[in-house]
Amino acid sequence: MTLEKHIVLSAATTAVFSVFSPSWPGLAACFLGGVLIDLDHFLDYCIIKRTVCFSIKRLEDYCLNEKAGRLYLILHSHELLIAGWIAVSFFRPDPVFLGLLFGVTVHMIFDQLLNPVYPLAYFLTYRAWFGFPKKVFFNDDFAAYLKERQS
Repeated sequence: MTLEKHIVLSAATTAVFSVFSPSWPGLAACFLGGVLIDLDHFLDYCIIKRTVCFSIKRLEDYCLNEKAGRLYLILHSHELLIAGWIAVSFFRPDPVFLGLLFGVTVHMIFDQLLNPVYPLAYFLTYRAWFGFPKKVFFNDDFAAYLKERQS
């Protein structure tokens, strides 16, 4: 999904969250969590390209069109979400933490449903198992990658 779509989605998510929490800091965290989780795309770009990207268009092109290389996306991790929701179930959550977790969760759900990715792609341990190649992430490249790896 593009940054613009994530901003719109985060605004809608924050509106829904406002029904459950009147906390302004919690609402801000919900919105920012839904957008700023994508900072890991920026970090990946900096690590892989060994330069800082100042262009959102170039960053989106790298994320959506370049299929070679590695993809870490540390924040896009179902394991982190699970740990966050487990923490919420054991401790009385702060509205800011709950808002952040809600925003990130909705972001991840929509990424999983709308991006052409392999079903397990958002598990960090899964990506680590294969060594973080970008090919493990995208549906259309995964079968070819597995055949290539078995040869």
